[in-house]
Amino acid sequence: MRTMMALLALLALAGGFGACGGGSGEKAATRASATTTGDRAPSKGPSCAAKGIDRTHLKEGTCTAGGVRMVVANHTSELRLRTLAVAIKNIAAATKRGNATATGTYVVLTLSVRNLTGQSQRFAGETRQIALTIGEAHFGESLEAESSSDPRSFAAEGRTVEPHATRTGEVVFDVPTARAKELPKSGRLFVANWNESFAEGSPKEVGQFRLYH
Repeated sequence: MRTMMALLALLALAGGFGACGGGSGEKAATRASATTTGDRAPSKGPSCAAKGIDRTHLKEGTCTAGGVRMVVANHTSELRLRTLAVAIKNIAAATKRGNATATGTYVVLTLSVRNLTGQSQRFAGETRQIALTIGEAHFGESLEAESSSDPRSFAAEGRTVEPHATRTGEVVFDVPTARAKELPKSGRLFVANWNESFAEGSPKEVGQFRLYH
């Protein structure tokens, strides 16, 4: 967890992206420590600011922030990482999902995920390979809302993305209602490759969707 928080803080400081994480609730970016990066080798390449991949210029592309390779896309584009490609199909709000009731507001994202590998893969849910940030707060998925019996959810039991195939499903975040209203102004969705997690270690490559552009 400490490594993850350090990575997010470094991304915030180096790239102006804001913090993200894999917890189930809201955590302020200022609680992260930027002094520990584990044994991850720094990624080399132009900084995000140097390439105009920032909030001011809003360019898309690949750059380096905090020693991590970043792939940044607007929410209307496809985000392609080394092992998967993701597109956002819809963003909605809800207060209930099946038998689950939101503490604040459920932010529900419908995603199309393409598997670029030769093996079946599970996306999101307990893999902790996605995270949502709004302003300086970051959120992990609500596993309670992502029921294993809900066919719409990527967390549904036995639901995998087959090799070189595409699957559409939903991921859900439980966000304080006041924060949820800020999503169109400062929201970001972070994605990691298969077998990499924001909860364990530091992803070597991080994808980011701007939800505000």
